[in-house]
Amino acid sequence: MQKHTTKLIWIIVILVIGVLVWWRFGGESPDLFSDGNLPSSVVAELGEAQKYENSENDFIFSYPEKLKVTETPLGGIEGAPAGKVILVESGELGKGFEIIVLPFDEAGPITKERILKDLPNLVIQKEKRVSVGEGIDALAFESETSDIGPTYEIWFVYKGSIYQARTYRDFGSTMEEILKTWKFR
Repeated sequence: MQKHTTKLIWIIVILVIGVLVWWRFGGESPDLFSDGNLPSSVVAELGEAQKYENSENDFIFSYPEKLKVTETPLGGIEGAPAGKVILVESGELGKGFEIIVLPFDEAGPITKERILKDLPNLVIQKEKRVSVGEGIDALAFESETSDIGPTYEIWFVYKGSIYQARTYRDFGSTMEEILKTWKFR
């Protein structure tokens, strides 16, 4: 029962992501859609650092002032705990990313094999281990989606939640630099 519920949640999350991205970048409903230092290259392109705080999951990260952060709840399925989508976006296509936060009852670190267990059709290429914030072990990889095309993703597990950050492949290095400022309190 637990495995089926988890798989169903993953499928719904992928569908919700597609719809949110479509609405933001291709649809007609724009209403749906920042204590670390950012590298000088990010500041030069996107502005000075702002701070985003999430009290529910107890973390903070810095983001450039030219980006805007919004949070959208994801409803749970038949009593399953709900998650959220955090959008970090600009008005320019291809400059921004999303973070999906979901309850997760397994210990990290997340692996390619574990992801493919629930999402066997997900493309995972050029995977590598990276650190988010203060040494949180994460899996970074390139993928491909039908809604936005080539992507760069960073997934990690921390204290009962899985965090899935996704962006356009060309914005991947910037997203990775922003996620290096991540701190759990």
